[in-house]
Amino acid sequence: MRIWFIGGLLLPVTALPNTLGELGIPQRHTFTYSLLLEAEYDSNAFATADSEREGEIIYRARPQIGFARPGTRFDLRSSAGLTYNTFQNASSADTFNWNLLLGLSSPAVRPTSVRYGLEFRYEEDEGADRLLGVRLQSRTLSSGATIDFPTGATSSLALAAEWKRSDFSAANSAKSQDYNLAARWFYNYSPRLGVGMGYRFQVGETRRPQADQANTRTRTTGHALFATARTVVSPRLRGSIDVGTQWTQSDTQADELSPYVVLNLDWQATSKVDLNISVRHDFGSATDADARLGGGLDFQWSPTERTAIIWAINVESSLGADGRRRDRYETGLRFRHAVSRLWDYNVGLTVGQDRIGSSDDRQRAETYTLGAALNVRPFRRITLSAGVEYDVQTSETENLDFDRFRGRVAGIITF
Repeated sequence: MRIWFIGGLLLPVTALPNTLGELGIPQRHTFTYSLLLEAEYDSNAFATADSEREGEIIYRARPQIGFARPGTRFDLRSSAGLTYNTFQNASSADTFNWNLLLGLSSPAVRPTSVRYGLEFRYEEDEGADRLLGVRLQSRTLSSGATIDFPTGATSSLALAAEWKRSDFSAANSAKSQDYNLAARWFYNYSPRLGVGMGYRFQVGETRRPQADQANTRTRTTGHALFATARTVVSPRLRGSIDVGTQWTQSDTQADELSPYVVLNLDWQATSKVDLNISVRHDFGSATDADARLGGGLDFQWSPTERTAIIWAINVESSLGADGRRRDRYETGLRFRHAVSRLWDYNVGLTVGQDRIGSSDDRQRAETYTLGAALNVRPFRRITLSAGVEYDVQTSETENLDFDRFRGRVAGIITF
């Protein structure tokens, strides 16, 4: 069992076991219940500059219930859960979330050549915007469908569609809708090598009311192409490489071209230690170095002003190791290093003149993260965990330097 890093903290999500069949009840359906209780100390709870940092103790409760029913035609699963975070000092920053999930999928007890899935999700969030000084509420309804079928003896084609609608309630409420269509083809060249490619199309629309009661509409269209390769070097060593690019068009911003490369390596060093190394190289878009360090290629053309090419490069690497001992103790270590560089190259153009002016400006930000976690399972249905994490960020942009220490203890009970 691995320790996963969720939301920047070391959280043993696998401590919430796959309880289908764990209860030992010979029925066609099962109910599962779990409760997470956690206390966390954060020396910089709102990730602000050192001069404005605020230390906080955050208490978290997360009850969850699940239902699963396998069948001969399809498997049914559903879940409901809520998460409540309360801050000891800044009570106005308390957050609340609850969600519902209903899913159907092809039966696992009788595998078929064509696999499919259907999912519906509803979620509500409530929190606070410390800059605006108001409470924020959001409601999200989404649905998705997938189908995966063979196109040959060693290849398959997967299709997916998703729809999502979000309503936000705040000083300026907004509504958004997103549609996604995706296709992916994968080919197993040999038992040790598989390659694939795909395409994704996305359309998003946001409506935001203004003071004059008129609605402003922003429409965004995105196209993405990606390719992947998976290899098994040995029973203990496997790796992958993913490359792709996304082109985004918006009513209010310049077109964005965002290529990326991801390298991943998994090595089972011993029977009790797994090592993961991941490197991601991003090219994203950024029209403002302070607000969006790390975007892509943003090309703006204005013959009466200037042509601006803003190029941002993000390089991120991480190193993680998990250790296991007799299924009762698990340890995890994590190191992460992220570098963001922004090249802003401006060429000044003036209509009717031959003068061309240029300037070169670079912004750089680095983040280092070191974390560790320990899980202890004294009883079958009780897991105790503790984790610490330390972050340091340095930046050439003013007021973006900070460091942050987080520590937490938690207990998880499953029924």
